[in-house]
Amino acid sequence: MPEAQATKAYAVFHLNLAFSALAMELRPTVIERCYRPLLDLVETHKIPVGIEMSSWTLAQIQQFDPDWVVRFRALLDRGACELIGSGLIQLIGPLVPASVNRANLALGMADYERVLGRRPRIAMVNEMTYSSGLVDLYHEVGFEGLIIDWDNARLALPTLPEHGPWVVQGPGGACLPVLWSDSILFQKCQRWVHRDITSVDYREYLERRLARAPAALPLYSSDAEIFGFRPKRYSYETEAAPPDEWDRISFLFTDFLKGYRLDWCLPSQALLVPEEPPGPTFALQTAAHPILVKKQPKYNVARWSVTGHSDLHMNTLCHRAADLLAADETASPELMRALCLLWSSDLRTHILQKRLSQAKAKLSILLHQLGGNPVFTQEEPFPTMAPVAVDRLADYGVRESVDCEHFFLSLETDHLRVIFNLRRGLALQALGFAGHDFQPLLGTLAHGYFDGIDLGADFFTGHLVIEPTGKRRITDLNRVRPKFYLDQAGPDPFLVVEAEIRTDLGAMIKRYRLNLAQPEITLSYSFPEWSIPDGTMRLGHFTLVPETYAGPLQLQCHQGGALPETFILDREVDQSQALSSVVSCSGGLGATKGVLAVGDQNRGVCISWCPGQAAVFPMIRHTPHAPGHLTRIIFSMAEWDETRKTGGVLPNINFVLRPYQSFLNALQ
Repeated sequence: MPEAQATKAYAVFHLNLAFSALAMELRPTVIERCYRPLLDLVETHKIPVGIEMSSWTLAQIQQFDPDWVVRFRALLDRGACELIGSGLIQLIGPLVPASVNRANLALGMADYERVLGRRPRIAMVNEMTYSSGLVDLYHEVGFEGLIIDWDNARLALPTLPEHGPWVVQGPGGACLPVLWSDSILFQKCQRWVHRDITSVDYREYLERRLARAPAALPLYSSDAEIFGFRPKRYSYETEAAPPDEWDRISFLFTDFLKGYRLDWCLPSQALLVPEEPPGPTFALQTAAHPILVKKQPKYNVARWSVTGHSDLHMNTLCHRAADLLAADETASPELMRALCLLWSSDLRTHILQKRLSQAKAKLSILLHQLGGNPVFTQEEPFPTMAPVAVDRLADYGVRESVDCEHFFLSLETDHLRVIFNLRRGLALQALGFAGHDFQPLLGTLAHGYFDGIDLGADFFTGHLVIEPTGKRRITDLNRVRPKFYLDQAGPDPFLVVEAEIRTDLGAMIKRYRLNLAQPEITLSYSFPEWSIPDGTMRLGHFTLVPETYAGPLQLQCHQGGALPETFILDREVDQSQALSSVVSCSGGLGATKGVLAVGDQNRGVCISWCPGQAAVFPMIRHTPHAPGHLTRIIFSMAEWDETRKTGGVLPNINFVLRPYQSFLNALQ
């Protein structure tokens, strides 16, 4: 019998001196304990690993240990190891505007070439946070392949074949082949090196994986700093790593695996490229998994959006700076470099307070350099507004009525019809536009609308829900007596409907601004003197009225790329569902341009907001259930996970609602 063919194996080590829990003074220690032994592994044991790092980390190594860079470059020249790209800094691409992602990748490429004399062929997607919109940008700067997490791609797309080649395509048409990372494989490796599992357990798992291995197996594809060093993020982490962990890795990659017929190769040698590019492409995302992230579901994109120490603060001001840079063609390229560094994922999550304070100071300086304001607005007095009596609304083309029991206030213009619930904090009972014959696109699905007790509740639109940790839920669903104002300061006149709503956290101001010249209405929340509450804070809750729509529902938004991505709502999705008592949601959307569209092919609503005012986090809920479906877009200003710290200023937020009549053109 012919001898069994050897299985290709590869390893990629992620180097990151920006690591959130790493104090600046410990960076030389990490280089000594983690990065030098990595090069020893390559030199002494001839293991051809991939070494991935941002160009910022490369510059830090050059500053603290220039000999390491000389040694690394010599190994690259001999083909003994391979540079895997990242960008200038590790940032979460699906949460960052395309202009910043493009600059981050291009600046990184230029830095690699300047320091190492080469440009990497393959990029490891930062934190494995993948969206298809990023493919076009990686391709644009010259990458030939992407490393993406296999486990979460398979979770999103169970039909993904185990044997390649695998190719992903961006909305702009660019295609790139995929090389896989593997969360379970790298976690098993970490656990064995850390002595958390036995050699027998590890061997049994490896044998199972090798029995069904594809063309190449990613035996390791994660952090280098986890071996020989401990960052002390958690109380259960030991004070110091055992001194022999890199010896165990060397033993693992040589003697331990000797009997498994492995053919070690560089990552680029394991990358399968179609014989006739681009070959079949795979859509790795779904509405339930619009952004892939590494590891288990508790590790989702919310941790860089609205949890952490100051995610909402940092992301909002970074968006503000990005908008100013986009509007200033004369701005220095160094300002964009500074912004990329401030969008680092490691300035969110477990960031040390000293580093966070320094980053906030740098962000304030950057905004001042761009002519911006680093302060959040918590009150909007609208000094140009003039009070309007209800009996004078007709003078401005507004038809007003209230039902006989004083539950609902109806306002109609030539462009829209809106019904407010006066007993539920001006929640929207129904909102329709003239272009759709005033059929309600959004509204309230009342208690009893759905068959069965599992959805036996009121599903409002346009309200606030705060769930403080261990305390009673807070909402804005109070009785109100609205005031009316006319705002004629801009090119279009607006009727403003306003209510002050008192809650356990203080008074809030809720406003609807009805555009009297166009089909448009804006929902605004102001939180004077509020801080971000403990627990979760969600608002909007825009609920579709099922009877208005025909055919499958779709959602469209940008997720870090220049072009929008589209998701079909054809099965159960609930990103707002808590995963555990310490992880409050399962994911969400990037919506990096501050706009999304939802509806069917011919009718629906565009929801837009300014991320530079408040970088809120959209989530989808879609539950098919007789007699229709429960479909909501929910916006979060605060979620909960193990990285969350309390406090912080709560900014205002405005949501602008407009109809569309063609889904293909909804975001144009």
